[in-house]
Amino acid sequence: SYYLGEKVSLSGRNTGSDSTYLFITGPNMPGSGGKLTSPRQAAVTGNPYTFTIVKTNSDATWEYAFYTANLPFDAGSYTLYAVSSPVAAGQLINSTPHGNVSIILKKPFISAEISPNPVIRGMAFSVTGFAEGDPPEVQIWIIGNNYASTAKSPVNPDASFTFTGTEALSGSLGPGQYWLFVQHGMQNNRFDIDMD
Repeated sequence: SYYLGEKVSLSGRNTGSDSTYLFITGPNMPGSGGKLTSPRQAAVTGNPYTFTIVKTNSDATWEYAFYTANLPFDAGSYTLYAVSSPVAAGQLINSTPHGNVSIILKKPFISAEISPNPVIRGMAFSVTGFAEGDPPEVQIWIIGNNYASTAKSPVNPDASFTFTGTEALSGSLGPGQYWLFVQHGMQNNRFDIDMD
């Protein structure tokens, strides 16, 4: 399984032709399959340009880096096909050399908690959590009455992150209630909500 936005490394052997034709089936994909680089484009038997084409090496191997970022995938189970000729899903028969592999694509997610809770003005605090889906960083928002600020915190290889709010930070906030949000960059690794 992979998180949307991650790279899926595909490889195999094709002894039947100089090119390997790739397509994908799954939720909200065309019934005949879709091109990997444009999944909503239906694979059409006999039309090689409706497939993702990979050159087969002289030793009959092939490989392809399938980037799932910025493509219209939903979370779910998908099947990737490698075919020796441009034949779509509904017309694959035993005489057409092909192989397939199933993968699960998951949406990135985030969890966070603050300690201590509640935070008293002038008190240091920490925000810890997990940001799954391999984002490089998360964005921390603090919003209150006539106040808004953001900061970024790196995400560790194990998906954990820690943001430390200093005594000076919480002490600089005026009296009142504040909300702290942790924002994930999701599949495109961009914080699409900006302060304005």
